Amino acid sequence: MGATFSTSDLGGVFSHVMEHQNREILDIWTDGIDPLLASYEAHSEDDGGGRGFITRIEYDTGTSAAPIFAIAQALAQGTDLGNTALRARWVSQAKKLQVLAVWDRDSMLAAVKDGPGEAIDIVARERKAKIALARHRLSLFAAEAGWGRIATVSTIATGNLTFTVPKSEVSRFKIGDHIVFGATEASGTLRGTGTGTGAYVGYGNPYIVAGTTPSSGTVTLQARSSDKPYDTESVRAGDTVFLAGYRQDTASPVQLCPLGIKAWVPPTEPSDTSFEGIDRRNTYQLNGIRMSANTLSTADALIEAAMLAEQYDTSIDAFKVSLADYSLLCRDKERVKTVALTLGQYTVGFDGVEVAGGKGKIKVVPSRFLSQGTAWGGPWNSKELGPKLKHNGDLINTDNADGNEYLRLASSDSFEQRMFFRGAMAIPGPGKFICLTDLPTT
Repeated sequence: MGATFSTSDLGGVFSHVMEHQNREILDIWTDGIDPLLASYEAHSEDDGGGRGFITRIEYDTGTSAAPIFAIAQALAQGTDLGNTALRARWVSQAKKLQVLAVWDRDSMLAAVKDGPGEAIDIVARERKAKIALARHRLSLFAAEAGWGRIATVSTIATGNLTFTVPKSEVSRFKIGDHIVFGATEASGTLRGTGTGTGAYVGYGNPYIVAGTTPSSGTVTLQARSSDKPYDTESVRAGDTVFLAGYRQDTASPVQLCPLGIKAWVPPTEPSDTSFEGIDRRNTYQLNGIRMSANTLSTADALIEAAMLAEQYDTSIDAFKVSLADYSLLCRDKERVKTVALTLGQYTVGFDGVEVAGGKGKIKVVPSRFLSQGTAWGGPWNSKELGPKLKHNGDLINTDNADGNEYLRLASSDSFEQRMFFRGAMAIPGPGKFICLTDLPTT
């Protein structure tokens, strides 16, 4: 076998693996997918190539009705707000996630020696790992507001290469993550005086994550000369941690990442004059419903949120909560019962619990990417109103417009495959969702 297989055959191996994995992309995508991302209906669209992804909406009925015919007619034929049903469209600009896989020459030579099966295995494993990485990043995006936030600093001290974050957020970090810090999430320059070097110019001077400690929420960093986050960068408790390259180092950054649930149904009343092309201020139909759970138990808060949403003609089919909030809920064993359920267009199976709703039981499902203390409820499974993951081509595409599935690197003896996600996240009807804040922590 090895005698009839040579390095010139590797191009065919890459093509074979790519085609096979593209056919099986849903299986790869849903293997270990988080319930939050599973609720986003993935759909390939031609939009976004030079223009935004369009999501058309009808968010209120209009008011052309009255006991007096002349008044109803005047309303319907007039130009006042509400003369017809209120319609608009979200225009979501495409965001990119660049994903690269690299194989060194020695690995390739060894694979060639052992035959095509070994070459296929080496290529497939690395490519599959990168698809899993893309899924992890998109899961983060689904939970966040588009700024590249990964966590919030809980504690940090002078002289240390460590800091802590909430335990519900420490699992978001991967070994080798490059991270930067900022005093605020959506505005202001990043912490530190350096603007970054090489590819990071304009994106801050990153630290590299060496490891995490789940029990304490501790993040440990690699040494970077004699720098320390607290001493050198003035990082303080309450600062936002960003993935480096996902947040610009400028006073007025733009959102480089797809806009997740925290952008579409924000925990605080938004003041956007143009969110995805629409002025959504003071219009809950366009920015969602909010409720504080202050003084309530987790179970009581979810029930009250369901009733509030129903008052505004919203039927919630599920709440998405953090694992920490789910744990507190499950301790109230007389009020909840664990059930099996499916979510999203992929009908992926998860375990959840149910709480009482006005129109029956409502599922409560934990997500490892949501932060403790905030939950969202809504028609997650609705084809019309549920979240959308709009994208060009496949979920994860391979750059091969030049006919090459992989490239020999000009500056090294390695080989590279370039993959990407290009798309946007959208929620057609934010007013059908409710954000529940201030959930109890004990």
